[in-house]
Amino acid sequence: MVGVENERGLWDIRSMENESGSNIVYILINGAMPGYVKIGIAKNLKARMKSLYRTPVPLPFECFYACRVNDGPEVERWLFNVFADRRVSNEREFFEIEPERVSAALRVREIEEVTPKDNYTESEEDVRALEKVSSRREKFNFKMVEINPGETLQFSMDELITCKVLDNHYVEFNNQKLSLTAAAKQVLESKGIHWQAVSGPGIWKFGGETLHQRRLRMEEE
Repeated sequence: MVGVENERGLWDIRSMENESGSNIVYILINGAMPGYVKIGIAKNLKARMKSLYRTPVPLPFECFYACRVNDGPEVERWLFNVFADRRVSNEREFFEIEPERVSAALRVREIEEVTPKDNYTESEEDVRALEKVSSRREKFNFKMVEINPGETLQFSMDELITCKVLDNHYVEFNNQKLSLTAAAKQVLESKGIHWQAVSGPGIWKFGGETLHQRRLRMEEE
C-alpha cells in the first residue's frame, strides 16, 4: 500500500493490496478512551488514522496492531462476531476489551504484520499530548485489584500456564522474579509470538477475568 500526500495536504490513496487481494485489518487504541479498542479495515492505514483524527477526538489514535489478511471484510466480520459480547454498539466499531485479546485472535488470519513503528501525529502538540496522557496512566499494581501475595494467576491464552504473585508489583515465573509484562513476554516468545507492545494485566487472569478487566470493573464499582 502507498499513500502519497500532495501539495494541498490531501491524500491520494493508491491500492495497497497485494496480488492475493489482501487488506489491512487494524486495532486502534486512544488515550482518551481507556479500555476500548477500534477494529477496522483499510487499504491505507496512515490515511485512515489521519481521517479518524479529523473527527472530534481529543487525541490521535495509536495503532496497537495491524496485519495484512486475504479478505479484509470477511476477517473484520469474523472479529466482530468473535467479540460481539464486547461491542459497545452495533453502529460503532468500538469494543470494550484488551487489545491483546483481539490481536491474539487476528494473528490466526495474518499474512504479514504491518504495525507502524511510530504513532500518527500532525504536530509537536500532538506528540506532547500523547506523552502527557501516557505519563498520567497509573502503573498497575496488585493492591488496586485486591490480589494478595501468594495468589495464582493464569495466562489467558493457555490457562495451564500460571505464575504466583510475590508482592505488589512482581510475580514468580520460571523461578524468576518478574513483572507481569516480562512474564507475559516470556510466554509469548516461547510460543513464537513477538508483539511490539505487551500488556501484562491484559494477558494474565485471576478469577476468570483478566487483570485489566478486573481493574476496570472495580473502578466502575
